Amino acid sequence: MLTFEYDTSYEPSMPVATVTLIHPNQSNNLIEVTALVDSGADGTLLPIAILNQINAPLIGDGYMRGVLGTSEPVDICLVQMQIGPHYVGGIRAAGMPDGSEAIIVGRDVLNHFVVTLNGLASMVEITS
Repeated sequence: MLTFEYDTSYEPSMPVATVTLIHPNQSNNLIEVTALVDSGADGTLLPIAILNQINAPLIGDGYMRGVLGTSEPVDICLVQMQIGPHYVGGIRAAGMPDGSEAIIVGRDVLNHFVVTLNGLASMVEITS
């Protein structure tokens, strides 16, 4: 089991995990980041700047609808993700516009694991 402490710089504290984002065909082209663990997000959202940093291939475009119901155009890029020793490939990540710092791991990745948000202990637990 992997455990990650909540980010207490937010109020209320936020469940996060350390993940490695990897180009789908170049395993040496990667970056480690801290991401919000968001079981309410359908998919994974990554800043365009990070996708560019690993040269993630652009595979299309789409629209993202936020909680307020408005749709915004987004680029869709292909990435792999590593959480601890576990890999998830074929992730179709939505590229967030320049200036966005949001790194969100959604259900497209989380549904590969057992994820426990232990708010009382301020810990995220992930098992495969």
